[in-house]
Amino acid sequence: MICQTTSARTTRRENHKKEGRLRRRSGSLRSHAPSHECSTGRDAPRLDGQHDSGARMPVIDAHSALQRSRPQQHSSCRPLAARGERYCPDFLIERRTSLNCTVRLQRHYERVWSRPTEVCPFDAGPVHELPPGFRVLCTPPDAKRVLWTYATAGLSSSKRVPAIELHLFSPRKSLGLVELLYAVAHYHCNGPGLDWAHTVNLGRPWLDSSKCEYGLVSRPYLDGPDLENYSDEEGGVKCYWLVPITADEVRLKVKQGIDSLEDEFERQQFNYADPGRKSVAGASDGEGA
Repeated sequence: MICQTTSARTTRRENHKKEGRLRRRSGSLRSHAPSHECSTGRDAPRLDGQHDSGARMPVIDAHSALQRSRPQQHSSCRPLAARGERYCPDFLIERRTSLNCTVRLQRHYERVWSRPTEVCPFDAGPVHELPPGFRVLCTPPDAKRVLWTYATAGLSSSKRVPAIELHLFSPRKSLGLVELLYAVAHYHCNGPGLDWAHTVNLGRPWLDSSKCEYGLVSRPYLDGPDLENYSDEEGGVKCYWLVPITADEVRLKVKQGIDSLEDEFERQQFNYADPGRKSVAGASDGEGA
């Protein structure tokens, strides 16, 4: 019996040694093997937050590295991976929020104007410096509204400037007005920001050879407060009318105030949709602003 016990112990001890050697050997092999976590191939996470169908989710420790740059969480908070969740980068959250804002504003326009809107494609210039979901929408004329309408959607998702959206009217369809709204939106988001009663230099006639080379941020008198005042869970938004005006009209507003300029608009019954209209200020438009 004693001999059998000793033999059994010896056998177990040698088995343990063999297992230890195998573990050390396999551990050494793994330490020199290419790391799957650094793969840029099929299993690597894509920037759009999705993964190829059928691909195995890689075990990535990037979340820990990102968390080191963030405030320390309470020790009871488990890592996202332990909760079966995925880390969502800030830029993806911003993009999702901006896109949601765009969709909600599109529905707001369609409800007020009782017409469907469509997105106007545009990808020239530094469009990447605009909010991720920014779009320009347009609606064609119908029996009730004889003008084309162009409107921004998603401009208000920029957090560092006033939350506004802009629209303007045109007697015809024009890709140039889409570009114009993109340019004004870029100025708003990357400059000092626009708000009610501000004027912006458009840099060129708004249509044809018009003398109106400025835009006045005005209240939407044609549609009223129902269009102007919009709010959702992100906060309140002002939907303003961008009225093309002349250099003389800018000077009148600066000298006498926005009320005086709008009084002249009303008194002279100016046609805001006519590119060839004359200035209500009654002076030569050839002078500088």
